[in-house]
Amino acid sequence: MPIEEIYVLHHTHVDVGYTDTQWTVRDMHVEYIAQALDYCTRSDGYPDDARFRWISEFSWPIVEFLRSRPERAEELFARLREGRFELCGLFLDPTELQDRRGHEMSLRPAQEMAAEHGFAIDAVMTTDIPGQGWGLADVLSEQGIRFLSVSPNSMVSKPIEVERPFWWVGPRGGRVLVWMTDWRKGWYGEGHVLRFPHGLDAAREHVGAYLAQLEREGYPWRALALHFAADNYPPSAELADLVRTWNERGDLPRMRISTNREFLERMLELHGADAFVEHRLAWPDWWSEGLGSVAYETGLSRETHCRMLRIEALQERLGDECDRRGRAWSIWEDLLLFDEHTFGCSNMAQQPHSFMARATSAHKVSCIYRACDRARRLEAELAAELTEMAAEKVTGDHRDATVAQAGAGAARVTLANLQSSDWRGAVRLPALMPDVTGLRAPDGTLLPVQPSAPTALGEAEAWTVAEVGAGEVLSLDAVEGEAASELGPATTGERILLENEHYRLAFAPNGRLLSMVDRQTERELLDTRAPWGFAETVHERITSAEDRAAVWERGYLTIPYGKRRTDAPFERTGALGAAELVGVQTGPVFSALTWRSSLPFVRALETEVRLYRGLRRIEVTVRLDKQPCEAYDGLYVAFPFAMDPPPRAFVHSCDATFEAEAQQLPGSCRDWYAVEHFAALQAEDWWAQVTPVEAPLVQLGEITFGKWADHLRITRGAIYSWVANNFWYTNFPGYQLGRLQFRFAIATGEEALDADAAVEFGRGVRVGPTVA
Repeated sequence: MPIEEIYVLHHTHVDVGYTDTQWTVRDMHVEYIAQALDYCTRSDGYPDDARFRWISEFSWPIVEFLRSRPERAEELFARLREGRFELCGLFLDPTELQDRRGHEMSLRPAQEMAAEHGFAIDAVMTTDIPGQGWGLADVLSEQGIRFLSVSPNSMVSKPIEVERPFWWVGPRGGRVLVWMTDWRKGWYGEGHVLRFPHGLDAAREHVGAYLAQLEREGYPWRALALHFAADNYPPSAELADLVRTWNERGDLPRMRISTNREFLERMLELHGADAFVEHRLAWPDWWSEGLGSVAYETGLSRETHCRMLRIEALQERLGDECDRRGRAWSIWEDLLLFDEHTFGCSNMAQQPHSFMARATSAHKVSCIYRACDRARRLEAELAAELTEMAAEKVTGDHRDATVAQAGAGAARVTLANLQSSDWRGAVRLPALMPDVTGLRAPDGTLLPVQPSAPTALGEAEAWTVAEVGAGEVLSLDAVEGEAASELGPATTGERILLENEHYRLAFAPNGRLLSMVDRQTERELLDTRAPWGFAETVHERITSAEDRAAVWERGYLTIPYGKRRTDAPFERTGALGAAELVGVQTGPVFSALTWRSSLPFVRALETEVRLYRGLRRIEVTVRLDKQPCEAYDGLYVAFPFAMDPPPRAFVHSCDATFEAEAQQLPGSCRDWYAVEHFAALQAEDWWAQVTPVEAPLVQLGEITFGKWADHLRITRGAIYSWVANNFWYTNFPGYQLGRLQFRFAIATGEEALDADAAVEFGRGVRVGPTVA
């Protein structure tokens, strides 16, 4: 079918801190909006197709414009109502750090502006990122947003080879109509590749050749959209004149400067909704590997997302209607600024010590430090109100456990579980008074308290196990006594045993796990033939002098400007080879074994495996002191399970659970996955899940970095947590430095995995109650 209409979608890609410092980029985008308003005025008398229109990819530039240029606010809102400006719904480009609530809050500024000033939010854009959290489709549909316009960048990714447009259906059934750019024409840079800035003749030549190519390939629609954008690039003053002259020639398809809404509504009008295929599939993001390049700050983001869920539950219980809503949004604004896809300037990996690298990195991470600190303080304040501590003036220091440092302090602990389901789990009590051995509940029940043993990388902390019903606020009074835990191994021959009601773990004297048995079924859960032991930390490097180029080569001669390579020579070193036992602790709350070791560029490394009394879970904590390495290096933590034949794999990410490989768009990432609450493996008659607390990235079956797989083939029952890396050659940090901690909770069960129960387990581990 010949193309009769061309719709030009003109915008600038918002790359916060990529081409310049974040504050400079902000000022640039404020000025671009002012210029776009001027170009609208300048072209008011043009034919309608040629009148200048501008798309704001996100609401962040509009928010900053209104802060900086309030005198032009009404002019902007008039253009939005007219349809000459389009405000797309999200605050900024999301990463897979965002959960469902993060997506909802990202939409809030645009929706509030639209409601107040009388225009509609019909479309959302994501630009650059080659993947989206599957739950986004449901959130958009629920919020009445019909269209999603994406421009996936295929550098360090693979093209998504699906029809366009298509209906993207979320796991809950919500759907949005997706238009996706052609990766062969520079994703959102289509207008530049097709020579729009070079004038009418050059544009006609290249667009004409492209239209002929599409017709030969069988492009089935009467209309086509072309994105005209670049990274932090100004609006084109010449575009309106180009389109007017183009249409005056009259020998090529009519061209119109358009918005996403206008183009996609036209596609529905021309062809009908049923003409476009549906894909009810997840869209894992190749670029999520960058979350491992800022391992500490990624952990803070995940913590802050969980804390915001508790804060909102506290606000709802307290009937909070006024000031705190503003304070909560200030936290969300910083959180969204950290979670967006640009982690620094374009050369920060190659020149990590340059001013631009240091400045953009410092500004980026300051957002999450500020968000995390504000959230901690707000939760503490709301918790104090809930428990009426200030009014009661009970003897003792009731410092909030979410803020206070470890040490002498509180004589009372309050647990507030304001979520919708019962909670049972381990509770950290950093502010508890010394010599406390128990907590007395109002009904007289005594919960034992046990301190952990201090190590070179870990401080002593008090712990208990508690159960709190949905919506319950439970106050517990401290009871002092003699310590009830002891150090020293429980041995059987040359084995060291840890046991609770559910699991029996046998360790070698150096800490290597030899056996993991489910005590109810006597099933051996551990794959002893796996290349890496249970909870073993593995260091990865590239032995070739090409370094990162051995995995992916950068170039500018052909689009997509790079070549993916699958022959990189990796060297992987496990930590257990030179490990030695630190100690074994037993007590009324938990039993734990800790070993220490080191790895290349890891000066010190400690791993603790812990079993809690009465909890069907195994908890692992890895603490390490990372030294800088400017060549590629990565760190993994291995979790091998005895599953034969090869298992199926399930991932929970961005409020959606999907089966890896079976429920993914073709071309979406299969080498690694970003996890929200769990990753799980399903054998014929049992399953195992891993919930990561700080580190979201996992690889399934084996270490799959550098495979660029079209299909995931799982040959072994293993989950590898990819806790840290510095792979990305451009706008992610080139090295990591300092002390890091990574925590994991492992659960297993018989028969088939219950995805809802797995999510509930992961949420309980990660979110839990407010502790005050």
